[in-house]
Amino acid sequence: MNSRDLRIETLRGLACILLVAYHVIGDDVRGLRLPDDAWLRWFSDSLVYLRMPLFTFLSGYVYAMRRPAQAGDFVPFFRGKVRRLLLPLLMVGQIYQYVQRHVGEVNVEHDGSWFRFMFYAYDHFWFLQALFLIFIVIYVLDVSGAGRNRRWLWTVTLLAFLVLPHIRFAANPFSINGAFYLLPYFLLGVALRRTPGLDAPASLPRYWLPCAAAALLVCLVWHQASLAGWNVPHLSADALSGQLYSAVSIAFLYAIAWQWKPLVRIGGYSYSIYLFHVFGTAGCRILLTHLNVHEPVVLFVCGLASGILLPILLEIVFDRWGITRLLFLGKAYVRGGSARRTGVQHE
Repeated sequence: MNSRDLRIETLRGLACILLVAYHVIGDDVRGLRLPDDAWLRWFSDSLVYLRMPLFTFLSGYVYAMRRPAQAGDFVPFFRGKVRRLLLPLLMVGQIYQYVQRHVGEVNVEHDGSWFRFMFYAYDHFWFLQALFLIFIVIYVLDVSGAGRNRRWLWTVTLLAFLVLPHIRFAANPFSINGAFYLLPYFLLGVALRRTPGLDAPASLPRYWLPCAAAALLVCLVWHQASLAGWNVPHLSADALSGQLYSAVSIAFLYAIAWQWKPLVRIGGYSYSIYLFHVFGTAGCRILLTHLNVHEPVVLFVCGLASGILLPILLEIVFDRWGITRLLFLGKAYVRGGSARRTGVQHE
């Protein structure tokens, strides 16, 4: 733990909590299926511009903590991304799809194809596809030198915020729309980490926090007025207004440099939580409803706990054997036991 930035790990834990909470609460057809005026739905809707942007920003920031990709890194770089992203997509996605097809209470419709999810957006697995496309972009930027030149990097980041929200494809192959939506936040994480004076929360200029807090307050009021049905300009995740809200929210959380050990612990399992949390949230909801438990708060708290704890348990189990840590966690194969026992670092 001491070798990691605990402030970033805290935010990773927070991102996990927000993501799992969203999938517990759901919408009109998934999760608890609460009415629009329920306070849990309001809570979930209030965080719509923070969840995935924060997750992606942290992915970019953590990536930038390592050596930039070089021209000769093509094969190892993408071999690692295929192993880390696409192999778990295939293995966990197939198990998830099997469960959905054979459990009648998971709130899902099927298109009849077993492998379509590998090429098109499928529930929360779309993020793995989008992140793979984002890594293609960052590889090109780093190899060309633009990703290592602060001026070019910030220019590309600004252009991404201005242009990409307006580009969408009807078919959405390999979740390219998700990649366009999230790429600006990934680049923002990379740019902050690679800019001296901004590369750590403690090194930020003094004006950063009050400016971010003021901007966030304006965005919060704007968003709450929109949720309340007031006649205000519409916020959208696919427009500059929504991306501005996401960016200032991230800037504020980054600036306060919050550290909390429980979230640090959760953040260490963030990838497994992303992969497996739906098994815990849906399973807990189905079990409790069969036990005649229908109180939304109870279902929410238990679902949230299950969505966090089950993936942590699964990672601990899968990490014990080389083949399971490879197939289900996307980690490097380790002969004869887990990375913790053999001294191999987690990726």
